[in-house]
Parts: sequence; structure tokens; C-alpha cells
Amino acid sequence: MIVGMIRNFENPTKLCKITAKMVKYYDIDVIYSRPRDVNIKSKEISGKMFIDGKWMEKTIHLPKLIDISPYCFKVKNRKTIQYLKRNCYLTDNNENSIDKEKLQKLLSKDKHFMHIAVPTKRLDCFESILGALEEFKTIVIKPVSRGSEDTYILTKYRRKYMLDDQKSKKKVISKNELYSFFRTMYSKDYIIQKYISSCSKTGDPFDCRIHFEKNGLGNWEVAKMYIRMAVDQKVVSNIKQESGMAHAKQFLKANFVSKWNDIYTNLKNIAKTFPYKFESFRKTNIMSLCINIGIEKDGKLYIFGANNAPSTYNVLAEVVDLRTQYYKYLFENIVDIEIKKKRNIKLSDLAGRKFVPSDRLVIREAYRRGVNFKILPNNKFKMTFGESSHIIHPGMIAFSYNSETSNRIALMKDETNKLLRSNGYPAPENIIFNTVEQAWEWAKINLPVVLKPIDGQMGKLVFVKLDNYIEFKKCFEKILEKHENVLVERFKTGQEYRFAFVNNEIVAIARRIPANVVGNGKNTIKELMEQKNKERKRRKNPIHKLLVFNSETERVLEKGKKDYEYVPSDGEIIYLRNNSNISTGGDAIDVTEKIDDSIKELVRKAINLIPGIKVCGADVLIDGESINIIEINTNPMISLHHFPWIGKKQKVANRIVDAMFPQ
Repeated sequence: MIVGMIRNFENPTKLCKITAKMVKYYDIDVIYSRPRDVNIKSKEISGKMFIDGKWMEKTIHLPKLIDISPYCFKVKNRKTIQYLKRNCYLTDNNENSIDKEKLQKLLSKDKHFMHIAVPTKRLDCFESILGALEEFKTIVIKPVSRGSEDTYILTKYRRKYMLDDQKSKKKVISKNELYSFFRTMYSKDYIIQKYISSCSKTGDPFDCRIHFEKNGLGNWEVAKMYIRMAVDQKVVSNIKQESGMAHAKQFLKANFVSKWNDIYTNLKNIAKTFPYKFESFRKTNIMSLCINIGIEKDGKLYIFGANNAPSTYNVLAEVVDLRTQYYKYLFENIVDIEIKKKRNIKLSDLAGRKFVPSDRLVIREAYRRGVNFKILPNNKFKMTFGESSHIIHPGMIAFSYNSETSNRIALMKDETNKLLRSNGYPAPENIIFNTVEQAWEWAKINLPVVLKPIDGQMGKLVFVKLDNYIEFKKCFEKILEKHENVLVERFKTGQEYRFAFVNNEIVAIARRIPANVVGNGKNTIKELMEQKNKERKRRKNPIHKLLVFNSETERVLEKGKKDYEYVPSDGEIIYLRNNSNISTGGDAIDVTEKIDDSIKELVRKAINLIPGIKVCGADVLIDGESINIIEINTNPMISLHHFPWIGKKQKVANRIVDAMFPQ
């Protein structure tokens, strides 16, 4: 078992050095690393391990458990952090972080802790300062999230104001000077709090720090409760780790003679419940926490702040002891279960529906690389990695990634056709009709023709090679049952190919063959179809559909003067469909490396005529030197490239993820 301890420092910290020695008792090793030492591609981490009494440079497979400092969660490390979140168990994921202002708001709304919240307001206008002074007489102005170096005490002093910046002498200022002071603070992130006088008998500020760690049972335990004291300061929040410290009970006895026992009891009660409350505020599990509590003369307690990345300067031995136990607990009870949950992704949970194979390929690849997913309303979801994010419509990853303009043009097949032909690219002539009589007038001089919906997808309601009025009328009316218009297109001969286009490059090409069987001179068409279906079931190719016995199959066979009982000769190919869509039983054969580069370039340039297009599939007919671009689909079926019936797999999903998240 190995724990990855990730910090920002170049060399192992004192905590790491001692921990590395102690955990060996539990057969656990520690590798000390920085965020930049994580290699996402190789799934490895480099760092220093304590071996035979000395630190040695090592590169190992990424550990399951990562003890990471919240200070490592910086923008420059975002890619690494997201990868670690997907593949490891982190002792803190930095989600739902709580600053000083948010903590006080949460405490003030909680019935069990509202009595120890410090009255807090955002410094958002000059009146907020004046109002706070009227209410509390003395206030503290401090940064929301960073350290307390720039902390000020402000007191209403007769008709003027006393300002103490903790660095120089106090000074009395006028209201105009106070306003000038406000203007220097307004652009910064500051809060206003009631001044809590937590001072010893000698007048020095102090707070009671309670440091918590998770123990060997996974429960919170007080590592140490002690008093931090500062000399020559007025604000408790300025106390540094190097300041004086005292035993809590002895200090309370000396400074709160008659009240010390009640105060100490109240502190212990807070210690029992606050860590669990803080975790509920964060909505995540953490490993370490400290709180600073101020105590007024009357014994009233106030929580000044909470820190889930506390210094271990004064509690090193206690922290090491508890943390080594907690590592053991995590390995035995938590790590494997949580990692399994992360890796067993339920794709349907992302958008409340089952994904088509093409989208599933992209999602799995993105998930594997550490892309974050967030469910949104209306079955949408958001994919985020680094600085790139995309809102995805259900079942339409490529469509969502493309621009609205490119989707609109590609969806209207007639517009795509006009764009191609007007720029000199080969595409079959077509025209839109909504009445069969008008359509036939155009079609009869351009026979044979193709009928399809103007905005159809996946080869549905596409009728190919129609050459007589009866057949034409029947198919035309069938399309009109579900669509307002019908696209009538001149039929072109040739073998059909699907070109996969990603980020200005042709990345894969598949030849698409209509649903078919090959004769052996013995079996009927029906028997050959049943044999091929058995082969499809055996191979379990996820995209190649079973051949179906339906009216369209019968129509195609009848046109060739055949039926299901016909026995094809040995090697004779019998086509069962005129269109070559894989979704209707067609075969996909990878030919990426067999198509001439000049054809690839022609198709690539043609696709780029559509503004903002990033991912698409182009259907192209090739007949010798004759080339025709039939249509362009901005939500293409890429799974046919991953699972060809014959040929090499082409990982188009990987290329799409590369394009969506270039980091």
C-alpha cells in the first residue's frame, strides 16, 4: 500500500518525513510528490520515497490514496487535479470550500451553532461601515479568504473614528478620511465583523485552537486543544503559528477563575460536534481541520474561523499518530469502494437516458481522461476539463460541439447541396416538394431518383433508385406521413463511403455496403439471412444490426425479380436494401488507408465550406473517377469506425475528445 503525499514544496516536509517512518508499521509507504510530478499519459507519479533510511527518487504507478494539500488546488494544476479526482481517492477534493464570510453565515443559520457565530457583513458600501459602527461601536475589517495581515480595527471615537492597522500607531480620522479609507478597500474582498475582545488578564489577544484529525475508526478526534497568544497585537486573527502557546485548561484556570470549568466544558462540547457539522457544510469528506475560538471576559465563545488545511507546527506528533491510523482505515474500508464507484460509470445517469453507441464512446474516453460531468436541467449535461467546457444535448455530443450555423446548414440537406454545388464541388442535383404531382414532373426527366426527408437521419425513410410512378408515389406519401417536405434527388452510382471529419482533418473512412447476403449455390436468401444473423450474434459487434424481413426488403428483392426462396449462385451478392446505412443492416469496412489523399483533401475542403463545423460525417459516392458528396451529418455515427465488420478499428472518439479538450 502506498500513499501519495502531494504538496507544493520541493522537498519532503517534516510531517512527511516522520509520517513516512511511522506508516511502515502498517506496511504502508509514502511517496512525496508535487502536482507537476503526476504523468497523466503513463498513469504514473514521480517523487521521493523513504527507503532503507534515506529518500530515494522513484517513479511508480499512480497510488490509489492521495493525501493532497488544499493549497495544491490552483489553476495551473487544474488538469492534474481533475485527473486525480477521477482515478484516486483524495483526502480533500477542495469542493464547496468555505471562506470566512460563508462560514459565519452558515453558523448563524444553524440552531446548534448560531450562538457562537461572529456577526459578519460584506464590505459592499460606505454605509455598511457606518451601520456596523453604530451597532457594535468597534469593528474588525479583514480579507475574506486570504491571510489576516491586512486586518484593521475601527472604533467610533466621539464624532470621529479611531483606526488601528496593527502596523503603526492608532490614528484618529474624520468621516471624509474614513471614506477615503473605504475607497481603498472597496475594490478588494473584505468583510466587517463585530470586534471580539478575547484577551488575557495582561491584555494580550489569544484564541483557543482545536486541531482535529480523523482516527483509525474514521471518526473525528481532537489532536490537541491549546491556547495561542500574541504579544503587542490587538486582533486575535493575527496570531502566527510561532506565537506563544499554553495548555488550555491551565490557561483558563488562570484567566477565568470562576468560569473556567464552564468554558472548558463548552469547548469540549463544540469539539464533539463541530467537525461533523463542518463536513456537512462542505458536503464532502476531509481528513484534517482546526477551529479558532475567541473567549470574551464573560466567558462567551465565538468561532473566529475554520481551516481544513491547518498548520501542524504545534501538533506534529499528534497529527502523525492519528494520520497513520487513518491511512490504514482508508485502505481497509474506503479507498477501493470509492474508486470502484468512480470507474463503474453509469452513462444513463448523466442525462437520464440510454446513450447511442457513438456518444457512449466519446463519454467513456472523456471520462477515462478525467473530464468532469455535471447533470443539467432538460436532460442536458456539462463536460468540463481545464478551461474548456461544453453543454451537451442528450444523444448529440458532436452536434452540441459544432456551431449552430453548421448544424442548421447540415441539417437542411438542400442547403448543404446548394452550398457545395455553388462552390464547384460535386453533389447530385436535388429539389424540395410537398406534392407528389409536382415532384413527379421533375423526377420523371431525372430518373432514377432518391426520395428522403429534408431533415432525416440514420437512413430512415430513404428510398433509392426509384424509376416508376407507382413506386415513386407510394414512397413519397410514406415520407409525407411524418415530414412536411420531401427531397427528390438525382440518383448517382458508385460505392458509398463515410468520411469522418474532426478538427479540420479526415481521421477515418469506412466503405458502407447495403444490407446483403452472399450466395453459396445451396441456400435460399431467407436461409442466408438467418445464417448471417447467427454470425452477427456470435461476433457481438455492437453496431451491426440483424437483417430484417420487412416490406422494404421485399420491395428491393421484387425489383430484382427475386424473393426469399431464391437460391443465389456461389459468390452472387444479393442486396436487401438500396441504402447503405449501418442502422438498416449495412456492413462497414475500414478503408482509411486505401483512399487516395487527393480525394481526402477534396472532401476536407468541401466540408470546410460550412462555417463553424468541427465534427461531421460526410457520405461520398465514388465510381471510378466520379465523386459525389451526398450529404454532411454534424451528429455522425462514429461507432462504425470503432467497430467495422471488416478492417482496422479507427478511434474517432479519441480524436473528438482531443478536439473538445485541447489541454
